[in-house]
Amino acid sequence: MQTRSKKRIGFICTHVAEQGAPVCLIEHSEPIDEIDSGWGIYCGAAEHSNDELRITDLERFTGLDSDLAGLFASTPQGSIAWRSSRNQAWVIEPAGADPLSG
Repeated sequence: MQTRSKKRIGFICTHVAEQGAPVCLIEHSEPIDEIDSGWGIYCGAAEHSNDELRITDLERFTGLDSDLAGLFASTPQGSIAWRSSRNQAWVIEPAGADPLSG
């Protein structure tokens, strides 16, 4: 039987992964299975179509932004972390909050 290495699999939007947009929103949801990390990394757009999302090993993308490793450690499950641009401070809040309202 083949065993899988324990990778941090999650979603990333194509704007970040393929077009170089800054990471402005991360989401930490409950994982759906043993290989899902529950993490999503996004550009901050209000919505993404399925065509704009990729499933990836998140370790591959932690180098995109020096803040990501710290956010993975400090953002509890059921929360989001967001900022309005690359140079702004991160805000961590419950996932149901609307980051565009404040």
